[in-house]
Amino acid sequence: MSKLKLPEVEKAFIKYNKNIIKLARATLVEENLNVTKAMSESLGYEFKAFPNSIQNNFVGNKYADFQDKGVRGNTSTDRAPNSPYSFKPATTMVPFQPILEWVTARRYQFRNLETGRFMSYKSTAFLIAHSIPRKGLHARRFLSKHVLDNVDKLTEQLQTAFSIDFGRILLDDKIRVDDMP
Repeated sequence: MSKLKLPEVEKAFIKYNKNIIKLARATLVEENLNVTKAMSESLGYEFKAFPNSIQNNFVGNKYADFQDKGVRGNTSTDRAPNSPYSFKPATTMVPFQPILEWVTARRYQFRNLETGRFMSYKSTAFLIAHSIPRKGLHARRFLSKHVLDNVDKLTEQLQTAFSIDFGRILLDDKIRVDDMP
């Protein structure tokens, strides 16, 4: 039995995926979350068509999913109550170097409450790296929001695409209605 080809369905998915990535990147810029641009540049999609199924996934760097869905803290779940991710109780600090790079790029410096002077970038990064596991990360929803908001549009496009593809299959001389299972 030959593999069923659905070029219009494939085009609909690819158009949808490109639009979602474009919207997610725009959201990262709008919400000022695109400091190093590494997360924005890592966003993409994987589309695979199999004989009996279609696989469609959005991909990004390791940190992108945590930023999108948030992470519950080990003492508080207020920042991401519905997140599938959480810090384990034994976690006391997230990796320091990425936080230091982020703090330096943003030029964030906390003030010492006693002296009123600015703390060093390292001290600020250290405090943030210790705070994140306790309090968690906010769900930014820069990708999942657009996926959910545009699913109805994809459904309409897929209905049209399936109609076109199946119409071509039925009209094709190589495949006859009598030969179909």
